[in-house]
Amino acid sequence: MHVQLLRSFWGMESITRVEDRIRMIREAGYAGVEAPIPEMEPKEWRALLDANGLAYVGMIFPQTPEEFRRQLEAIHAYGPTLVTSQSGRDCFSFSEGCEFFLAALQAEREMGVAVAHETHRSRIFF
Repeated sequence: MHVQLLRSFWGMESITRVEDRIRMIREAGYAGVEAPIPEMEPKEWRALLDANGLAYVGMIFPQTPEEFRRQLEAIHAYGPTLVTSQSGRDCFSFSEGCEFFLAALQAEREMGVAVAHETHRSRIFF
């Protein structure tokens, strides 16, 4: 097993330039970054991470199966090694939750992207 420490963009909102965040993460010795879909083109994002030797774990925030697929497709273009999803809503019934995850698993298989469904307030697993 190989453990890598990554730094999330969460809590770095006061640092407005993405390049500064990435530099700070690299200088702190992290192996990568966890962040939502970047506000730059995929090639620019990959070049920035590669130049700093950082891996990327993407974050998505879908509330419906349709949003899950759209967001996963969008983030897939940025080449994440893993995607963290704050999935669904805590008000889903058991059958709605099952429907969400069956659709999510199908999308994950089709795109070949590993997704971790995070426990988070107001989401399915909370």
